[in-house]
Amino acid sequence: AAAALALALAAAAAPAPAPAAAPSIAFRVARCVRPPTADGPGVDVKYEVEWPQRAASTQALARVRAAIWAAIVLEEDNQEGATPAFDADRALEARAEALHREYLDFRRDFPDSARQWHSHGTARVTFRHPAAVAVRVETDEFTGGAHPNARAIHLVFDPASGRTLGPWDVFLPARSDELLKRIKAAIRKVRGLDERASLEAEGFW
Repeated sequence: AAAALALALAAAAAPAPAPAAAPSIAFRVARCVRPPTADGPGVDVKYEVEWPQRAASTQALARVRAAIWAAIVLEEDNQEGATPAFDADRALEARAEALHREYLDFRRDFPDSARQWHSHGTARVTFRHPAAVAVRVETDEFTGGAHPNARAIHLVFDPASGRTLGPWDVFLPARSDELLKRIKAAIRKVRGLDERASLEAEGFW
């Protein structure tokens, strides 16, 4: 689905600048895997994050890190990941420890609960270009309550500044109608819908 949508978007995009030798953001993989403990349902923690290591400037690196970390922890404008001393591996381990403590507190209050908690997350680079780098962050978490929470966040960065790009930083505003038409066609194709089908009626709005 994402590939079909990307092709549609690319067709309506503004002309791209000539490619340079390589994008200016370098990533490495940070992981944290904590299976549930043997003394109960526990917390299943799995994180695999492509984490920025180098960028065009310290400021650019801080911006990209802060945006990715905010998406992982589901907190808007969380700047924790922007600090120079921030270690993604240790931060993920600390997050797993905090969730385990929260779970133990929950079990003390609700000893009969047999529901296992989980916190899963990934951050993957999905597109690289000298003018833009895209990262998809997916999280799936259950820490009590009526239902789990899952979401996907797509981030697009300017490698030179680290700034998060919006639609009209990438696409020509004058071609917005054409862009929307191509997006709708791509959704219908991926979902196997008739070209006359109402996307609103199918849950897209």
